[in-house]
Amino acid sequence: MLKVVRVTNDSVTLQWSAPYSDGGSEISRYVVLKQQGATAAAADRWEEAGRVTGAAATTFTVQRLREGTPYYFAVYAVNRAGDGDIIETARPITPKRVISKSCRIVIFEGCMKAEDIKMLKKYAGINNR
Repeated sequence: MLKVVRVTNDSVTLQWSAPYSDGGSEISRYVVLKQQGATAAAADRWEEAGRVTGAAATTFTVQRLREGTPYYFAVYAVNRAGDGDIIETARPITPKRVISKSCRIVIFEGCMKAEDIKMLKKYAGINNR
């Protein structure tokens, strides 16, 4: 299973599980692929996004993506026996700027007028007390 664990405005971090079977040969690397577009297309449109060395390394961050552009991602394992099965994201992932809802606003009394503090709290969704 291929999971998206983090999305920024220009990157996507992927995580996957090692294959159930390695065919009797240790995995030497994983190849990460990307495909631009809102719909899944022909396999020849996949391009390599990077490689991860070693069987235990099952996370990769694809960088230099275009904000607002949807992408599909895929990963496959490689060993002496050849290339493993490809696992893909089920839907396109769109890099975008994420604004944290956990931001904290610190207001210093005396620096702002009371009505400005009240308006700021209202805008930020902070209960007036």
